[in-house]
Amino acid sequence: MRVSVAMTNYNYGRYLREALDSALNQTVAAHEIVVVDDGSSDDSRDVLDSYGDQIVTVLTENRGQAAAMTTAVTHCSGDVVAMLDADDLMTPNRVESLVTMYETIPDAQWVFHGLDHIDRETREPLESPRSPTPGFHDERRSFHWGRISLNAPATSALSWRFDCLKQVLPIPDGIVCADNYLKFATIGLAPGWVMSEPLSQQGIHDTNMFTKAPAADRRFNRLRSFVTMVPALDQLGLQMLAEHLAAQPFVRARGGRDLGGDYGEALSSWTGGLSSARKLRFAVFCAAVVAERTVDKTRTRMDARR
Repeated sequence: MRVSVAMTNYNYGRYLREALDSALNQTVAAHEIVVVDDGSSDDSRDVLDSYGDQIVTVLTENRGQAAAMTTAVTHCSGDVVAMLDADDLMTPNRVESLVTMYETIPDAQWVFHGLDHIDRETREPLESPRSPTPGFHDERRSFHWGRISLNAPATSALSWRFDCLKQVLPIPDGIVCADNYLKFATIGLAPGWVMSEPLSQQGIHDTNMFTKAPAADRRFNRLRSFVTMVPALDQLGLQMLAEHLAAQPFVRARGGRDLGGDYGEALSSWTGGLSSARKLRFAVFCAAVVAERTVDKTRTRMDARR
């Protein structure tokens, strides 16, 4: 079982060496470590050069996360692709644990695992997110019906069999948060396994795109990522999942909240192209979002009175 580690990097030279060292210093060696540098302007490329043939380096102009991640995966030649962000770290037994799991559970097309949060500067542990329920998961039926029954962890806790991952490539240009697209698409198309053991550490620092952003920005980034993913998920045959994800930004936009940029126009274009039957179903998803938001507001008011 050959495990490729796929990384993308953009101006994270200050963290890159430690990330690479964590991938190289494994109890079972990775088949290869593929790093795509997405047009960095810091010292990232000097760091990559210093590793010589220990890693596979691909240098590109700045094209964004989706293109960089697609390039990294397509340059992998292993049976399994494990993702690693350039500001994160792998525990020494990550590759060994993934090999064991994929060999033990042949039906698992993806394996996700626990993820610890650390202060990236001091390495001090921080409060970490809860892992999904461990064990075998076949969420295809739920996702087909538009019900999100599994929330997957962040990028550095993700891995797939290469044959599963290539079904959803290339990641369409313009997708916000490309790892979310990979998670939704592959969970909707194939069964997998969740390990509770944390096999990676996510570095938390001031320049995290999502983790350290203000709550309002995180919500809007999430909605924008849904808008960009919807057409691609639709084309993969996950129509009701696409409708479910589109309902949240649609309701917010209809409530007068601007999604920013071209997101509102893209959402209107997609919903306008739905058949009459799908528009009716989409309206049901939107009504569910409105009802959920109403319940949340009511709970908030009741809590404030106590």
